[in-house]
Amino acid sequence: MAKIDITERRRELIRIALSHGWFMAKHYVRTRTQEFKRGMWTLTVDYAFMDVVTNILHPTKGITTMVRRKVTIQMFEEIARRPRVHTGKGHYIQSPMPRSSRKTA
Repeated sequence: MAKIDITERRRELIRIALSHGWFMAKHYVRTRTQEFKRGMWTLTVDYAFMDVVTNILHPTKGITTMVRRKVTIQMFEEIARRPRVHTGKGHYIQSPMPRSSRKTA
């Protein structure tokens, strides 16, 4: 079995994210994660295990965190293109909505 060059994988992920309007935010060498930002949205990828986390502001649910495990490069490209896409490989966590965003009756 061929060894996967994670440095090359990271470069490919960066290329994909940048091509879909994301900006590089942080790189965590120790945990092998790369973080991208697009407006208020965050896209974080663990390029060793290919786990992807998106934090987006949902119109009715507030800030939501979607966690997807072991995605392919093609699936990462789809997530970078449409962060809300349902892949069948993850779950979401709803964060409490900030008080300023809550509707009052």
